[in-house]
Amino acid sequence: MKVLLIASVLLITSFFSQATTGNDLYVQYIEYEKMMSNKEVDSYKVNIFMGYVSGVSELMSGIGVLCVEKGVTQGQIYDIVGKYLRDNPAERNQKAPPLISGSLMLRFPCEE
Repeated sequence: MKVLLIASVLLITSFFSQATTGNDLYVQYIEYEKMMSNKEVDSYKVNIFMGYVSGVSELMSGIGVLCVEKGVTQGQIYDIVGKYLRDNPAERNQKAPPLISGSLMLRFPCEE
């Protein structure tokens, strides 16, 4: 049942984001990192990254396939996704939603 639920989430999020890949998301994450270092940034890219990652993580948490521990900040969520993108460049050509959800599920899986 959980596999079907996860597949449904990925299908729905992929439908709304046909063009957004991990490469796009990584460029946006780099802008987010610059912002965190108080550097001049492209705020559009930062907002797209933050909104995209927040949307996918909230959706997954809401349907019970992602169990984020109490006290985890949105900044930590952004960093987990960004680190995954940085550490896995060969996967960045894939669509963004599965990359976001996969990176977060590695860290915050729900117990069976």
